[in-house]
Amino acid sequence: MRYARRPTQRAVRNQLEFMRGGTTMEQAKPRGKQPESKVNDAVKQWGRLRGQLYRNRRGMIDLPNGGKMPIGLGPNGAGDNVGWQTVTITPAMLGRKVAIYTEIESKTDSGLLAEHQLARIEEVRDAGGIAFVARSAEDCEEEFNRWRAGEGNR
Repeated sequence: MRYARRPTQRAVRNQLEFMRGGTTMEQAKPRGKQPESKVNDAVKQWGRLRGQLYRNRRGMIDLPNGGKMPIGLGPNGAGDNVGWQTVTITPAMLGRKVAIYTEIESKTDSGLLAEHQLARIEEVRDAGGIAFVARSAEDCEEEFNRWRAGEGNR
């Protein structure tokens, strides 16, 4: 015996709205390439040159029992790309290589940074990591060179 699939929350809301006589239906979130995808791709390619960056997909997954499970790394505001950049310490520091924690928030040219994203960037910087907003791979290179020159992050 097969049971019908449990309806999604969106389907339930739409049905209730319809029963109340409403005409607007809640639409599904767009799938496929999103506006920041090109920036994320450029940031990921840049990250491969100096270390390792991983796409940090944050969100919630619907569970079969109706609950939700968070996915992704870190709190709200965590960067779109997380990982490390390999840095060679100067000869005065024994010439060792270290991995510096890195978080990069990708934005389109018109994208705005939310308060919680800015707070997360400042938190990572205060702890000695590299964190910034990137709109292109060139932004990544500029920010990394600024950090390496001892200017830190803007």
